[in-house]
Amino acid sequence: MANKFVIFVITCFSLLSAAPAVLAVFPQYSKGTVKVNKVANISCYNIYYKESVEKNYTHAVRCLPSTSTSYTILNLKRGITYKYKVSAIDNSGNEGNWSTEKTLISSPM
Repeated sequence: MANKFVIFVITCFSLLSAAPAVLAVFPQYSKGTVKVNKVANISCYNIYYKESVEKNYTHAVRCLPSTSTSYTILNLKRGITYKYKVSAIDNSGNEGNWSTEKTLISSPM
């Protein structure tokens, strides 16, 4: 009996931009923008976020450039309140204290 193989080819296209390509946009998802207060003499920021009912921070954006003052998180669950904290990483790679907890308000994508 001969072996049969099926080959699938998936091609992804993206627009030329600095933002990551979004392969699919689902209407049940939303986005939220985190604001960051600029801090002198750091290399980057870490953003930690979670659904407000969760005990621990389950998501992170690592090393957002220190020149940024905001970051938009995509594919959040619509109708869910999120909480976030931010920390700064110094030029030696040491993480500072987390900021106070803030509420992340999402909007349709």
